[in-house]
Amino acid sequence: MSQPKPKETRAYLYTVSHDKNFLTEYFGVSQEIINKFDPYYDRIYDDPRGCIVDLINLCQKYPEVPQIKNLLLVAYQLAGNLEKAKEVNNWLISEHPDYLFGKINKGYEYLSQNKPEMVAELLGEWMEIKELYPKREVFHISEVMAFNRLVFQYHMARGKFDVARSILETMETVKADHPDAQFVRNQLLKAGKPLKKK
Repeated sequence: MSQPKPKETRAYLYTVSHDKNFLTEYFGVSQEIINKFDPYYDRIYDDPRGCIVDLINLCQKYPEVPQIKNLLLVAYQLAGNLEKAKEVNNWLISEHPDYLFGKINKGYEYLSQNKPEMVAELLGEWMEIKELYPKREVFHISEVMAFNRLVFQYHMARGKFDVARSILETMETVKADHPDAQFVRNQLLKAGKPLKKK
């Protein structure tokens, strides 16, 4: 009689960068261009509607910069125009398929539409960042934490609390006091789930 095949597991090795310039350097964005859009990271929270026209102009002037399109998307979200935000995200994904935040935004869109199966299709069978980008050796901490937060919420939506808890453990290994790890921890507590497996 043959033995049952053990369940396959995969181990992923990559470096997590904490360098705030990592993503702009990865996408080849010059300091001159960064100086044009960087102030909007704060401004969009104070006056999202007032930033939209400027960000559209910056997108047209620097179409190769995915961060500007992502800022425009956030400005539309904060201004309450979710349809326009979805439109911008689709544009972001089509022009910058390697920009992880476009996929993350799409994943949240699917969760809000109660379509978790689409999240699985988007992120791949293993739901591992390295599986999505096998050629990359380094990811920024914001990418790693945002990706894992989405994977956590996917598993919570499916009632897979043990898997969701393991996502928190992964996030805590990277940076336990990161806002995304704190959010995940709070979501588990709100759901009445223990933080550690019994």
